[in-house]
Amino acid sequence: MYKAIKDNKIIAVSDTDNVFKFMVKDGVETDSEHTSADYVMVGSEYVLNDDERAIEVKKEQVRAVRNQYLEEYVDPYQLVIRWGSLTEQEQTDLVNYRQYLLDYTSGDSWWENNPMDFETWKGE
Repeated sequence: MYKAIKDNKIIAVSDTDNVFKFMVKDGVETDSEHTSADYVMVGSEYVLNDDERAIEVKKEQVRAVRNQYLEEYVDPYQLVIRWGSLTEQEQTDLVNYRQYLLDYTSGDSWWENNPMDFETWKGE
């Protein structure tokens, strides 16, 4: 695996060094410990997946998915309109799913995976 370096920052990663031919860079370093999949773009630089900055980006992405599911499945404005047409079991499922989503970010390493969508959650 190869890393293109500019101003002491990793600006590109690749499994082959020929992709850096036309880049403005200070140099290319080899990295035999990692693969290109171990790096994440944060701002204008690549950092390892376990770097604090990469984890913060991943947390933001997982929160966005969780918030989308909250809006899509249990948005209070939409739910009020259809609540009366739901069975008691459907109401209970939605209440429990909402709580699952609200509690999702309190677990250990929660940012490593997106929360389940409603259909997947119900299937468990």
